[in-house]
Amino acid sequence: MFDYSKTFSRVFSCLGISVASLFVAACAATKGTEKNPEAWVEQAEEKLVKSWGPPAQVYQSGVRRFLVYLSNGSACRYTFEIKDDKIVNWNAKGNDCRGN
Repeated sequence: MFDYSKTFSRVFSCLGISVASLFVAACAATKGTEKNPEAWVEQAEEKLVKSWGPPAQVYQSGVRRFLVYLSNGSACRYTFEIKDDKIVNWNAKGNDCRGN
């Protein structure tokens, strides 16, 4: 006779491990966004967006564009200055920002 309780137990164990793995990966990805913003200077805007995802805000001032990313539950605001599709400067403002 087929033992459903063992099968369900194994399925839920595997599912739990999978969910935990995804959670850890998501946390690691979030921390990666705070990793050395200085390293993005001279990099292409497109690379930043591919790595960090879409910015929370984009605005323009003359020939310069600014991409704003929020981190740590919006407690930290990273702004990247773009000129000619390259990152030329950045700053971080807020509580618990890394790299400011």
